[in-house]
Parts: sequence; structure tokens; C-alpha cells
Amino acid sequence: MAVGGPTDLAARAIAKALQRSLGQSIVVENRTGAGGGIGAEFVAKSAPDGYTWLMTGPGPSTILPHLRKASFDPIKDFAAVSLVVSFPTVITVNKSFPAESLGDVLNIARAGKVVTAAHSGNGGLAHLALALLNHMAKTDLVLVPYTGDAPVINALLGGQVDMGLTTLFAARPHVESGRLKVLANTGGRRSGALPQVPTVAEAANLPGYQGINFIGLLLPTGTPVDIIRKINEHLVAFLKTDEFKNLFPTDDIVASTPAEFEAFLREVNERNARLIQATGIKDSN
Repeated sequence: MAVGGPTDLAARAIAKALQRSLGQSIVVENRTGAGGGIGAEFVAKSAPDGYTWLMTGPGPSTILPHLRKASFDPIKDFAAVSLVVSFPTVITVNKSFPAESLGDVLNIARAGKVVTAAHSGNGGLAHLALALLNHMAKTDLVLVPYTGDAPVINALLGGQVDMGLTTLFAARPHVESGRLKVLANTGGRRSGALPQVPTVAEAANLPGYQGINFIGLLLPTGTPVDIIRKINEHLVAFLKTDEFKNLFPTDDIVASTPAEFEAFLREVNERNARLIQATGIKDSN
């Protein structure tokens, strides 16, 4: 996970809180690279003793294994603890870009103009969401990978790209300042944080379109059930506090059982495998 992003923010808040409640020192270590695959591989190969955790998003756990040969199985090599948050990403453009809606952007692309669309790295949710948009809208947006949300935002602000797909967490300050225009969110419903912003399905008339980002906690497979249960109980209790609710919109917070999170991961893995096959995206797209 990248430093300063929502996964990092959640991990540090959870580590601080569970350190208090468990009475155990917890250190957050950012292992970036390979779209999150390096950190996931490290945890998958760690001892299943409850001392090594993976705070993860959709990239390493539901997308990368379908794009490249991975050294870990996203289901078999991990034990689910809990889903933490589930939230949409947003599509934004520079304030000077001649579009007031996502439909405008797609029409510009359909008219033959080159439209560049930035995302936070090959193999991540933003990459897949943009590839799915191209596929369903029958457009040829040029997908431009960066190394995280911050470089995408900088490219948008500097006019190096036409549109970008990032977390609301990254885009919101620049939307509120008026430097960026937010056109749509990729979720299946409007976000409580930006209720006036339509979903992609609404804005582009693409029923069924959905690209959900999430953060969840995993342990190495084989971790004893009583350890998983104990960490889940302490984590879920913290997710329900005002301390955590002040970090994320309340409607994005999801406190689940291990079984519910495992079922969620299986479903998203199956859906993303189908989407990757349908869109034909590659790790190098």
C-alpha cells in the first residue's frame, strides 16, 4: 500500500486502535510495488501465527492474479478477517477540459478526438474500471498508468491528461477548490459524500457498470481460528467508533465476519476474472 492513501490511512488508524485494545505492539510497514503484489506475497509466505497482517485493496487480492502469474493464490493463501470499507472511485477532469458530464467526454472520444485517461497503476481497480468503461461505452480512451493517485492528480492539475480515475479521498480537496470537476463515481449507487454526483451507469447510460474499491484485512492461511476471531472482534469494535467514522464516510464502512469477507472476495474474484477476459486488458495496458 502506498503511503498517504486510504489503505495506509485505515491501516495506521486500525494499528493504533488495536495496539491499545490488544495490548500488543503493531507496526505498519509499507511494501509497495507490483500493484500491491510484493506485500501480498510477503504475507502469503509468512508464518500463520497472527503476527503478520495484510491490509489490502482489490488489486493484489482480486485483479493481479488474473493478469499475471502470481506467486500466491488470492483465496487459498489467505484467511479473511474483515472487510473494512467499500467505496467508489471517481472520474474527474481539469476545470478547463470542455466537458460538463461523463457523457460529454465519451462523445468527444467517439468523435475521433484522442482522450487520455489516467489511472493509478496497471493491475489496479482504476485500470480495470477504465478498461470496462471503454469496453461498455465502445470508446478508445487512451489509458495512461501512473504510480498512484497522487501522480494522477498532479497530471490532471497540470493538464498532462484529460481525465483521471482516483479515490474520492485523493480528488476531494481539488474538487472542493474548483481545480478539478468530478463527473461520476464508479459505484453501484451514489456516494453519501457526493450525493449530487451520478454513477457511471447513470451518467453514461451504461446499466450494470460498477467498479468498487475496498479495503480489507487478511492473514496467512492456516492462522488459528481463535486468533482470527479475536482480531475480528477487536477490529469490528473499532470500525463502529466515532474515531474511525471521522476518517471515512459512514456509508462506506463495512464491518464483516470472516466468512462474509471470504464470500465477498470469492465473488469479486470471479467477477473480475470475467471482466478481464471480456475487456482483454493486459498487465502492460
